[in-house]
Amino acid sequence: MECAASGRYSVKQKEELEQTVVQSLDLLTAIEDQELQHRISEIVWKKARSEQIPVETVLRYEKEIFYALRRQDILTELLLD
Repeated sequence: MECAASGRYSVKQKEELEQTVVQSLDLLTAIEDQELQHRISEIVWKKARSEQIPVETVLRYEKEIFYALRRQDILTELLLD
């Protein structure tokens, strides 16, 4: 794991961003993939501007957060069935 202060990839920083995205969602309402991607992008790029995170790291965060949240949706559906 690399240091977040240097603007590089950080698991802790990604988890904090993921938590921010989850808190911004209305969990009782279904959300389309495009809207979820847009919400993730807004949050990650806002953080990137304030902390000077490199573009490649931002793109990695966006992808990993999206897949993590969609994976949770699939698991939840399976458990409810």
